[in-house]
Amino acid sequence: MASDPKLQRTVDVFELARTRGDVAGELPIRSADRLAPMLARTEGVLHYRAEFALDDRGRPAARLVWSATLAAKCDRCGAPVELDIGADARFYFVRTEEELNALPIEPEEVEEPLLGSRSFDLDALVEDEAILSLPLAPRHARCGDDAELTDGTREMSGRAHPFAALARLKSGKR
Repeated sequence: MASDPKLQRTVDVFELARTRGDVAGELPIRSADRLAPMLARTEGVLHYRAEFALDDRGRPAARLVWSATLAAKCDRCGAPVELDIGADARFYFVRTEEELNALPIEPEEVEEPLLGSRSFDLDALVEDEAILSLPLAPRHARCGDDAELTDGTREMSGRAHPFAALARLKSGKR
């Protein structure tokens, strides 16, 4: 089942899992109320496809594949930096908050538990995943005139590197 994101904002995860349904869509970045303010520009879309099924334990589950090119603000120079981000994530759904809260935290678990519903906001999940994928300090690969030196330190344009003297002392150079 393909969807138009303007027509289908919510899905019934339990019915989709039972019928092995899938939903594909696009979320305009400017419509992502929590993500858009974190970016330098809001053009573009988050592309996604969610495939639903019952997992090997009989739980309603989904595989979410999404991608986007986002323009974040460079932490160093402030100019927009293009980020190609995306993920292939797996989730399983529980029916109640009590059931969700009772689950043990298992860091090696591949699938993440989510509170499912008959009106699950798939766009919000895609937006959450995009926010979590953003780097804490996005930067251009080579920002300004900064250059990496052969000893692994960085030479910063027009500014003295605060630990340059320490690096010279450690290496025996003066």
